[in-house]
Amino acid sequence: MTGASTAHLVLIGMMGSGKSSAAEGVAAARSMAWCDLDIEIERSAGRSVREIFAADGEAGFRDLERAALAEALASATPRVIAAGGGIVVTPESRALLRGAVCVYLRATIATLLRRLEHAEDRPLLDGDRAGVLSSLLEARSPLYDEVATAVVDVDDLDLAATVAAICATVEASC
Repeated sequence: MTGASTAHLVLIGMMGSGKSSAAEGVAAARSMAWCDLDIEIERSAGRSVREIFAADGEAGFRDLERAALAEALASATPRVIAAGGGIVVTPESRALLRGAVCVYLRATIATLLRRLEHAEDRPLLDGDRAGVLSSLLEARSPLYDEVATAVVDVDDLDLAATVAAICATVEASC
C-alpha cells in the first residue's frame, strides 16, 4: 500500500502473535509512524513491565496501558500502534480501541508457545505457560473479536507475510 493513512491502526492479539514485530514493517509500508505501547509504558514509568507488575500489580499496569493508548490515539499523526496482549481486558481500553482501525493477529496456542518458548520478560507467563496461554486466549478471544476491524491468522506466516497480510486486510476492509 502506498501513501499515508489518515487513521490510527492498532495491532491487537495475544502475546507472541507478532504485533511488535509487524508494527514497524506495516508502518513503513503505509508511510506511517509507529509505536509499541509496552515500550512507551516502560519509558514513561522508568521501569520494565515486569517491575511494574511486581510493584503495582496487573491493575496498576492496565491503568498505565490505558493512559498510553489514549495518548497514542490522541496524536494528530496517524500511527501503527502495537498494543499489549491484555489491552482488551478493561472496558475503558476497549472503548478507546473502537475509535481506531484494529487488526487482530490471531494465533493458536501451539504457535504462541513456539514463539514465546524463550521469553522471560512476560510476567503473566511465569509457571505453566500452556495453561496460562490457553486460559488467557479463552478469556480474551471474544474481547479481541469485539473490537477488531479485521482479523489476520498468523500461524503459518513469517514476518514479511504477516506485514503483507495486515496491509492487504486493512486496504480491503477500511
